[in-house]
Amino acid sequence: MKLFYLFCIVFFQAFLSFSQTESPSTEKNRKNGHIVFEKEDEQYGALFLTLNNGAKIVIKKTDNPKNKTEFLAYSRKGISFNKERDFYNFKFEDLIIQNTVINNFIDKVNTSAVLKYNLKNGGVWFQGGCYDDGLKDLIKMIYSSFISKGCKSQDFDFCKYHIIRQFKERCGYEGLVFEDSVFLTRYPKTKHFVQEDTKKIKKKKLFKNYTKRVTPTGDFTFYFCGNFEIDTLKKYICQYIGALPEKKSNGGSPKNKLEFNNKTFDKTFHIQCEENIFQTDYISKSLKYNLENKIKTQALQNYINKRLKTFNADTIKCNINFLHSQKELLSEIRLSIIAYKRNGCNNQLNKEINSIIQDISQNGFNKEDLDNIKTSLIKEHRQDILKNSYWISVMHEKYNFNCDADSYYEKITEELTGEELQKFFNYFLSKAVKHTYSAQPLKVVSTN
Repeated sequence: MKLFYLFCIVFFQAFLSFSQTESPSTEKNRKNGHIVFEKEDEQYGALFLTLNNGAKIVIKKTDNPKNKTEFLAYSRKGISFNKERDFYNFKFEDLIIQNTVINNFIDKVNTSAVLKYNLKNGGVWFQGGCYDDGLKDLIKMIYSSFISKGCKSQDFDFCKYHIIRQFKERCGYEGLVFEDSVFLTRYPKTKHFVQEDTKKIKKKKLFKNYTKRVTPTGDFTFYFCGNFEIDTLKKYICQYIGALPEKKSNGGSPKNKLEFNNKTFDKTFHIQCEENIFQTDYISKSLKYNLENKIKTQALQNYINKRLKTFNADTIKCNINFLHSQKELLSEIRLSIIAYKRNGCNNQLNKEINSIIQDISQNGFNKEDLDNIKTSLIKEHRQDILKNSYWISVMHEKYNFNCDADSYYEKITEELTGEELQKFFNYFLSKAVKHTYSAQPLKVVSTN
């Protein structure tokens, strides 16, 4: 009798796990979609399609056979779509979806196709690619990811274990990854993530949020760039992306419910790690996102990183990124400088970083520095235009943010002056809110 009950329990658990994954009958029940609108974009030589379920498709064919086909799907239903009480679910949604829904498909199929899921405040991204033999597998993977409603319980539990292990490896303690300071900025009341907090990650709630995020399909724009046969790609798109569900949208793109904390604050974390970690962020949302401002942020990033190389730190790097909000014209800009140092104090790192910021603000750029910046940007651009991933990014910025990110790149760069760059930097600083984070190692005292 005990064996019978044990068998029933095992069978029931197996049935639940099977019911939460994609059913074999899904392929049979799939109904092909069709193209309802087609237009050529003469500016970039791309083909723009609209499917019967509202999905928008952008296709650009390139001639380089060595480059793999690149893919991107984007919707504005990012983190700002969620309520703050769902923090622990959407904080790890991309990690869990990646390691269950997407990776399970890859494990079943021997393919060159790759797909990554990224969730950010301003939107949700599916990014991937493949070589010629993996084009159909890539699109089937997209279809499978969009219709997924859940995962096996053991896979979900493993992801929660992986979260804890990852934090221990990167930080030496069971706490929030330090580079995620943008979450502390956006959610200043949030404490360190500790092992007990994994209990707050609920599978049912997480997948419910995920399902809302990927429907309706018409909220997404799908980009393909590579050396493929367009007719073959169209056929796969109609078979799979065209078969995704069409549901009414809940009133268009969601409003950005979550805002950055506007108060300047400093936080110090005492954690068990080998290095001193210091990070300073300047965040502003007063600058328009366009090609000229994008080039200026790239120039500043390259120049600051060159100056940082003279610092006495094991690792130090500056990143300047546009954090797209739901509004198309104004985007938040985040300048981050992250430094790791085994010996020394963070107060000294803070002084050194501030000295660079002050010097750029007051003294600007000399002619030699500016010429080096321009040469570097133009060289990078000429290398980028040979990559399919670059054209995916260019088309994405055009169709989602109304920004022509390529046509006059070199002309704008060549005409850039030191005075313009300094003025841009000072305006950014005048509107930005500063946040600093300092992590220092704990002194472990022996009890012997």
